[in-house]
Amino acid sequence: PMSWSQSSYTDPTFINKIKYTPNWVFQGSDDTNPYPSTTYSVRDAMVAAGANFKLTVYQGVGHGTWWNAWAEPDFWPFINRAYSSNPWQVGGSKSYWPGTAINAVIGLPAGFSAYEWRKDGVLISGASSNTITATAGGVYTARVQRNGLWSDWSHVPVSILPGHYEAEDYSAMFGVQTENTSDVGGGKDVGWIELGDYMDYNINAGTSGTVTLNLRVASPVNGAQLKVKKADGTVLTTVNIPNTGGWQVFQTISTPINITAGQQTLRIESSSSAGWNINWFEFSLGSSGNVAPIVNAGSSQTITLPANSVTLTGTASDPDGSIASYNWTQVTGGAATITSPSTASTTVTGLVQGSYNFRLTVTDNLGASSSSDVTVTVNGNNQSPTVNAGLDQTITLPSNSVTLSGTASDADGTVASYSWTKTSGGAATITSPSSPSTTVTGLAQGNYTFRLSVTDNQGAISTDDVNVIVNAQPAPGSGTRIEAENWTAMSGVLTEACSDAGGTLDVGWIDNGDWMDYTINVPAAGNYTLNLRIASPNTGAQFLIKNSSGTVLSTLNVPTTGGWQVWQTISTTINLVAGTQTIRLQANSVAGWNINWMELVGATATNQAPTANSGADQTITQPASSVTLNGSGTDPDGSITTYAWTKVSGSGGTITSPSSASTTVTGLTAGPYTFRLTVTDNSGATASDDINITVNSATNQLPTANAGADQIITLPANSVNLTGSGTDPDGSISTYAWTKVSGTGGTITSTSSPSTTVTGLTQGNYTFRLIVTDNSGATASDDVNVTVNAAPVNQPPIVNAGTDQTITLPVSSANLSGTASDPDGSIATYNWTKVSGGSATITSPSSASTTITGLTAGPYTFRLTVTDNSGAAASDDVNITVNSAPNQLPVANAGADQTITLPTNSVTLNGSGTDADGIIASYAWSKVSGVGGTITSPGSPSTTVTGLTAGSYSFRLTVTDNSGATAFDDINVVVNQQPTPPYSLRIEAESYSSSTGVVTTSATTDAGGGQQVGALDNNDALNYTVDVTYSGTYTINFRVGATKGGSRLQLVNQSGTLLATINVPNTGSAWQTVSVTANLTAGSQTLKVLVNKSSGNPVFNWWELKLSSLSTARAASNTRGEVMETTVPGKLQVYPSPVRDQLVVDLNNTYSGNINIQLLNLAGAVQNQYTFSKAAGNSRHVISVSMLPKGEYILMMQINGTMESRKFIKL
Repeated sequence: PMSWSQSSYTDPTFINKIKYTPNWVFQGSDDTNPYPSTTYSVRDAMVAAGANFKLTVYQGVGHGTWWNAWAEPDFWPFINRAYSSNPWQVGGSKSYWPGTAINAVIGLPAGFSAYEWRKDGVLISGASSNTITATAGGVYTARVQRNGLWSDWSHVPVSILPGHYEAEDYSAMFGVQTENTSDVGGGKDVGWIELGDYMDYNINAGTSGTVTLNLRVASPVNGAQLKVKKADGTVLTTVNIPNTGGWQVFQTISTPINITAGQQTLRIESSSSAGWNINWFEFSLGSSGNVAPIVNAGSSQTITLPANSVTLTGTASDPDGSIASYNWTQVTGGAATITSPSTASTTVTGLVQGSYNFRLTVTDNLGASSSSDVTVTVNGNNQSPTVNAGLDQTITLPSNSVTLSGTASDADGTVASYSWTKTSGGAATITSPSSPSTTVTGLAQGNYTFRLSVTDNQGAISTDDVNVIVNAQPAPGSGTRIEAENWTAMSGVLTEACSDAGGTLDVGWIDNGDWMDYTINVPAAGNYTLNLRIASPNTGAQFLIKNSSGTVLSTLNVPTTGGWQVWQTISTTINLVAGTQTIRLQANSVAGWNINWMELVGATATNQAPTANSGADQTITQPASSVTLNGSGTDPDGSITTYAWTKVSGSGGTITSPSSASTTVTGLTAGPYTFRLTVTDNSGATASDDINITVNSATNQLPTANAGADQIITLPANSVNLTGSGTDPDGSISTYAWTKVSGTGGTITSTSSPSTTVTGLTQGNYTFRLIVTDNSGATASDDVNVTVNAAPVNQPPIVNAGTDQTITLPVSSANLSGTASDPDGSIATYNWTKVSGGSATITSPSSASTTITGLTAGPYTFRLTVTDNSGAAASDDVNITVNSAPNQLPVANAGADQTITLPTNSVTLNGSGTDADGIIASYAWSKVSGVGGTITSPGSPSTTVTGLTAGSYSFRLTVTDNSGATAFDDINVVVNQQPTPPYSLRIEAESYSSSTGVVTTSATTDAGGGQQVGALDNNDALNYTVDVTYSGTYTINFRVGATKGGSRLQLVNQSGTLLATINVPNTGSAWQTVSVTANLTAGSQTLKVLVNKSSGNPVFNWWELKLSSLSTARAASNTRGEVMETTVPGKLQVYPSPVRDQLVVDLNNTYSGNINIQLLNLAGAVQNQYTFSKAAGNSRHVISVSMLPKGEYILMMQINGTMESRKFIKL
């Protein structure tokens, strides 16, 4: 017991001296020195100052409390805890690989009267000596007894840890440093870790498989990350490191990792620029045994400025230990100061308007940590929204609908809802009362007022009114109707038959910018109603009405009538001047429309209504109870004569100057008000405008939320029931909202109910938050923590993906038959995946057996992963080898056939090759037929062939693929003779160089005059020196005359070869040109005209050489079948084939006599026939085949009862 004086326990100096020293005070309830009330006052003062103060009161005891305090369960056991001692390792190792046998001896000092041991907080039966042998991993603690009193359980336990490694025990490193650590267990940690830094550790894994890697890490920053790698660089896992709150605020994080048995090196490498520290890491098959602490940062709070501080009251407990430290941090929000960040409760000051998140992180005596967040909302004074119902409108019947377009904004929030209502006027229907814009239909003649009310996200309401005037429909016959097709000018439109009442035509095909002008005669200036008969199936059609100066008188939106011939009358009011004038209807939209007629209705000029402005909406907060309303009014054709302020809605309030433009309103109470300013012009027309005044009441008291007590469950149980509640001191709770603050997975089934079930939970810590909202919109929240412990260690399933398979294309599918079993449960799922290989489709990936389709040549690996009913997974691979199909032949393409004409004597052959199952390895060009020609690049796909001569060629492209298969394709090249140049030479008969026999010259009677040669007798000869320019076939024209037939001339060259025979006909007293053909060689030569036979006094005026075709010195036959002798091998030769124009027929000396040649098609029909006489010796005949169609033909020759035939192709 302690004695207190009034002055000491109220003295701040005294309180500050002792508040940091723990105090345990014993007080008798009947003590009078000090009285219990005095001790209670001291306790309250010291606790308020933050002191660690404990008070124990003994009922019915006076001043002698010492004997009570010394006994159980108070001070004496506290003193005797000095008996306790922490156990230590005696034999064996503290670290055993998961799955291997554990055999460790743990000891305490000898000499105590009794000993007890616990493993993971559970008493070990029969363990009563100062040493025990641990055969299972876990956390071991002990206590001792002396003099009948038990000590406390050891504060520093022995942890038999599976695969435990201190971070500083690396075998190699880069860039890091060690430092002393303040983490539980002391020693050193590794820090100063930057991107790319690493530590290597020698690991001796006892078994292969998936284990849990636990890492003890700390970081005061976000975004830190590490990777665990094998010696070959393979990444085993990537771990994101949380912001723990400081470089020495350590937290244990876990991740699964697949490892192989045996000695190996693992690397822990930083993969982020954000730094982090590590104290130790360990491998385990399950949890370490330590249960993380449970923390609650308290209920969410909401304050309203000018209040700018809150007190955060956190709580924490540890189911298997004690809380070692508290740490408050600010997660989000503006400026703020946490006054006591390392205590369970703290004050936060300097808050500004906005939302804050503060986090309380607690760490237990074994280093496990948990966090909980609390939200603090700092509200400013809510401002009412601003609303505008739009401009007043006037329409004239039969138009009976308007569109009201309202807008609203909120300076400190958002607009939550809109509401249109009718405050005055006859019947009407508001089609969309909860939208910013709406159509009002069914209007009748008269005045209407419609009100738009908007509510912001904090419940404040503002309103604004819009007036609609509906004029009466003009009397029948008072309007002027103009048919739409009767324009005075237009652009872009067309007329069409109209099915509207009255028929005739309408104007359609109206595109954006099209227009029609109409002339109207207005009797007097004023406002007129313009009715228009409109049809459109489109949405968004619009047109303008303009006067002759281009001023827009009205903009009309065309309704969707339902079709191009579904008609509807719309109306608008336009102001017109008096007299004859032009108005224009101009399309103002892409959407088209039709018009049938328009009608102008109206009379004399009318007064324009004034405009009222009541000013901007206002918001005040009590105790303010008055506002000043500053209104105004304008009149476009007159002046404002009166102002009248009235109250439309609201409770109380006095308008001090109702007939002035500006007035004060006093006596306002909490709630919304609407005041109306009505102005009247000098013609008696009125207009009004409303202003909204919102009077906010005093600050609403916040509700209180209770999320219920924290809960702990153990898998396989994976759901909890959360039972929450809420209260409000000045109202009621209107809504509940559950959310998840932290944790993985989990489904909240009833988020808007006070109580809910959460399902689908997995191992770990969860925080769920209940937010309650009162009837004034204020909110509060509270968190509940749920800890889900791991289930007992599950044995993984066993899986077999089946035996490896080999198939050969075109087979492209395989059946995979997998099997699986689970030693301690059942198989829950199967999952086939492709590990490697080309494209393929797994038809039933979630079945034990499946078909794989769409396989291509190459190796594949498929993996079957099975998961048991406890979530453990195992996998096995199966290999499929797909052999290629037998090689497919390539395809060669030598290109299209070509034709050239000399002197062009080269072509380019553009070949190509493809291979369906490989590539082209080589190309080879060769000549199949034809004379001459050089292939310049025979090994390339494309080549040039040079040195070609007249005739037909065939070239072959052979391609070889990468498997040695070949293919070829031929291309035909036809080389035509060079075209015959124009050439002729006339020789006068008297120009001979010498003659044989007696010939005479005399003046000729032939056209052109000159001399003629006569007196031609048998064997007379005339020699002419001729210079022939071209070698080739010539037409030789002789100008002759004779009084009898039968004379014959012969043309002989200087070597005596007969070139041609000229039969001279009976020409009477006239001249006649006789033509023959002959082959001549180029050069100067002597040609002889020999009289072979003379009859009827033949005369000779001139002769002429005309080049018919060039040749290569071959002699051609004449047109009558008389041939020149030449040397031709073989019996019968027919060439070229294919042929385009002239076919050459060569006959050797085997044949002589009358020859008949027929050209037959393949059906045997005669296409043409030639007959000539052949003398002994070789001969050549040229036959024209240009008249034949393309195709195959047979040349048949008959001579002296012998028949031979040859086939040829006509191009």
